Amino acid sequence: MRKLLLISAAALALAGCNPNPDVATPNQAVIAINAYNAGVATGKNYLSLPLCPASVTIATAACRTQTLSQQVYSALKAGRPARAQILAALSANAALPITAIQTLEAAYAVIRQIPAK
Repeated sequence: MRKLLLISAAALALAGCNPNPDVATPNQAVIAINAYNAGVATGKNYLSLPLCPASVTIATAACRTQTLSQQVYSALKAGRPARAQILAALSANAALPITAIQTLEAAYAVIRQIPAK
């Protein structure tokens, strides 16, 4: 029985099972921060494009739409304090709130809507 418990504990540790769904693992935090950081570069490049004139479709020109620009700007703005909160928790070896991870994931999802040119 003791061997079974040790094997089960080792399997859970290797699988990265998170026993508390309200707290993120450090791996989740690092992945979310890296994805958000990459998205920040993409978002800033998109926001530096000129606005599309009404007669031009986004598929034919390298320009940005007003609607998506506002969404990207809001996502970048919302992600900054979440990233800072996660970095502070990581450096203090404190619990990582899952809501901050979800905020970064939501920001990255908005940035992924930017059409590739």
